[in-house]
Amino acid sequence: MAEHTLLTVIRGGDGPDQDTMVAAQVRDVRGSLLRDGAAAGADLAVIDAAIDRAVAAYAHCPVRSFVGVLVERSVREQLALRRRSL
Repeated sequence: MAEHTLLTVIRGGDGPDQDTMVAAQVRDVRGSLLRDGAAAGADLAVIDAAIDRAVAAYAHCPVRSFVGVLVERSVREQLALRRRSL
């Protein structure tokens, strides 16, 4: 839903290559979380909002290589969402 959020929020001195890498990570994580949420019968809007909040929380990390992992972990813990898809 709000994939543009990542590139809007995450800006720094790392350049467009870093932005592209992080955007791809978050796009993959968003898909995985939404699939797992749908399988669990969760409200997908709540999951999407939690993803956006997590992305914003990690937007200014100096090392952004792990933003996707951190976003996924944060959302899964916050919503108690178990992994169902691979």
